[in-house]
Amino acid sequence: MAVSPTSSSCDSNSCCGVSLLGRAFGVSISIPVLILSVAALAVIPLGWQLGGMLFVGSEAMENENDENPLRDLVKAKSQTGFISPLKDQYEPQWWWSSQSGWVQEQQEQEGAPSLWLGPWNGVTRSLVPERGTISGVYTELVEPARKFFDRDAGWNELALYTLGGLWTLLVYALFGGAISRIAVVQLGRGERVSLTDSLRHSIRKLRSYFMAPLFVIIASVLLALLIAVPSLLIRASGWGSVAVGVFWVILLILAAAMAVLLIVLSFGWPLMWGAISAEETGDVFEATSRSFSYTIQRPLKYACYVIVALIIGGLGWWLVDLVTSQVVDLALWSASWGGGFENVNALASESATLTSSGAIGANIINFCNDVVRYLVVAYTFSFFFAGFAAIYLLLRKDADQTELDEVYMSSEEAQFELPQLHEPAESEASASEEEAAGEEEPAGQEEPAGEEEDTGQEEA
Repeated sequence: MAVSPTSSSCDSNSCCGVSLLGRAFGVSISIPVLILSVAALAVIPLGWQLGGMLFVGSEAMENENDENPLRDLVKAKSQTGFISPLKDQYEPQWWWSSQSGWVQEQQEQEGAPSLWLGPWNGVTRSLVPERGTISGVYTELVEPARKFFDRDAGWNELALYTLGGLWTLLVYALFGGAISRIAVVQLGRGERVSLTDSLRHSIRKLRSYFMAPLFVIIASVLLALLIAVPSLLIRASGWGSVAVGVFWVILLILAAAMAVLLIVLSFGWPLMWGAISAEETGDVFEATSRSFSYTIQRPLKYACYVIVALIIGGLGWWLVDLVTSQVVDLALWSASWGGGFENVNALASESATLTSSGAIGANIINFCNDVVRYLVVAYTFSFFFAGFAAIYLLLRKDADQTELDEVYMSSEEAQFELPQLHEPAESEASASEEEAAGEEEPAGQEEPAGEEEDTGQEEA
């Protein structure tokens, strides 16, 4: 077990929890983690677009005159652009009037983020989770699962949400698993994992990441089948309904088991990524048992860690949004001194007066600016998995008394492997053959004279 300053001086008290969650912010803004987040967010819309082609239709997707909720859903899930909500905020300003005295007026603050609303926008925006918020990363995967158990959902809607949810889960398994691996190693052991090593680990554990949440859902579906099969008697009028009513208490017990599984899963599924990334076995059963155990045994501590993580993540979102917006604004401001304010504004706004070559330059400039702004969305994805990796380590230490630096490393397994007590069978066989060949004498070789005399004497 590696000795790190984290494990030697830190326990699972509140001070350590805040410190470890604060370090999760540093992990979430590292270059490899942001690269993984951008790649994940760029791939997620592809599954929803495929679902739109299969279950909505290409003609319905192109026809915007008719109201189609599924088409609007696919377009909302396929959006990749991001505009900071702080651009649209208004802050009250006071000015003096000779007739009315001090008057409050709402004036737009161009690019001036509000210190109070910034962190809240990073957690959730207008109480509706959106992409680009920390809560949006959570609901991106929970919403399809919730729709799967909706009785009012149509077949096309159910198929669209199922395909989109499975694709989102696959993306979370690959890229979220890599981010969780980087986080648990860096937070627990103080060591760094390269981008390629983290992706190699997530690919090796891809089935565990993908099947861990599905394992609970499949178990719930099996319980639902136990309810659905006897409920077929309801189709038979009369005594069929009476028979179902007699055994309805048993069906309610089965439904209660389903509810417990799904409710605990809805709160504990982010911990599965930390369990698979940190533990040696790291399979579906260990991830399910640990996430359910920590969620049930330590609910208050789990809630406190989540609240602290959201506070730190919201402040980090405000800081990342401030830095990225200032980078773009300062680049445009500096370029205006050389290229002219009107010319730079025309390029930034993609004015219709631009020539063909000017339009190409404007597209390149705006693409680079959009990539910088998109780092805000990437940060929410990276902090979600890094934060829950830290929460998993804290809950594991509190519940199982396991040190934070006890994170499985494949390199240590090879380093501390026991030496072989005997050589392989092939080498032993070859050695025995060599010894036998050495003992045999060459054919036709004469014996020494002394040996012949001794032989003659023995015969006499």
